[in-house]
Amino acid sequence: MAEPRPATTGSTAAPGRRSPLRPSRSTVVLMYHGFCTTRRADDPENLFVEVARLEEQLTWLLAHGWEALDLDGYRDVRAGRRSGHRTVLVTIDDGFDSVADLAAPVLHRLGVPAVLFVPSGLVGATATWLPEPASSPLLQPERLRGLPALGVEIGLHGRDHRDLRGIDPEELHRQTALARAELADFLGAPAARCVRSFAYPYGAHDRAARDAVAAAGFLEAFSVFDDAGPMAVSRVDVNATDTLRSFRVKLMPQYRRAWRALESAPALRRLVHKVSTRTPNRTPDGPPEAAPTAVPSEPPVAEAPVAEAPEQAASEPTPIRRPPRTGTAPTTTSATTSTHRTTTQRAAFASAPEPDPSTGTTPPADGRGPRG
Repeated sequence: MAEPRPATTGSTAAPGRRSPLRPSRSTVVLMYHGFCTTRRADDPENLFVEVARLEEQLTWLLAHGWEALDLDGYRDVRAGRRSGHRTVLVTIDDGFDSVADLAAPVLHRLGVPAVLFVPSGLVGATATWLPEPASSPLLQPERLRGLPALGVEIGLHGRDHRDLRGIDPEELHRQTALARAELADFLGAPAARCVRSFAYPYGAHDRAARDAVAAAGFLEAFSVFDDAGPMAVSRVDVNATDTLRSFRVKLMPQYRRAWRALESAPALRRLVHKVSTRTPNRTPDGPPEAAPTAVPSEPPVAEAPVAEAPEQAASEPTPIRRPPRTGTAPTTTSATTSTHRTTTQRAAFASAPEPDPSTGTTPPADGRGPRG
């Protein structure tokens, strides 16, 4: 069977003619949290994605001409040194044990790099900020140190997963510059080389938080909903309710344009969150009952001959329980190179059908996501 073609890095149209596939303005940044082998009943926010779904999503991307970038490749796109057309950056927040147990082996086998953001003060502890699943274990230092060898770079997620909005400068310094040095000590390498990017806890940020992150030496930081230049880049959430179809819809620019339009109607946006991410009701003798899902209207998506799980409507980002803007923190305890088409990637999907350009979607410029 034909090998999938590499991702396009420039226009292939003849002189004077427009290419049928418009280049993207930016890499699509995906956001995951935890992983599991079977759907978790104690996960109301749908943060834990079945590892089989993760593999299905990544395999589909690679088989259809998408290129998985590492942080250096992502920076090249943002700097204009290469095209962002059909490129994706995988990010993972929090540092649950399941990243090393389940996700990292899949990422390594497929040749897909990723960036994992961890709170430095909770390494080896539990996710005390998360009511359910309660006390989920976080990676121990020695397990963190082994992830870069599998293509997973480590980034910073604050120190104790507190909301960074409205806190005093001294605490901001502790949550950014000092936390970066602390995490580098765990990893046993200089911070500038091993802790290069930042993700805001809860996706929450303000001007002071962004300035503190920049002053700590980070060149980019990732948010959830809100964009504010390189120090707050929003992402596309992938949650436990996503099917392959809904995952594909989330890659489309129309999805995020519609979602941004809801910013002018906060009450409606919260309602869409609540309805679309509600965990389906499970019955003892049968599959989950379908929950009503509200999604932006989308053009038809051309079907590729790839086996898919039973379809449901595209899910929306998971709701956030953000802490108040009072500066009071939630209760807590205290480099690879740019990856182009590789031999590993080819082997991982050599049996997939050759992609048809007519099924391609244009990656959007920025994304929307759930809790960070």
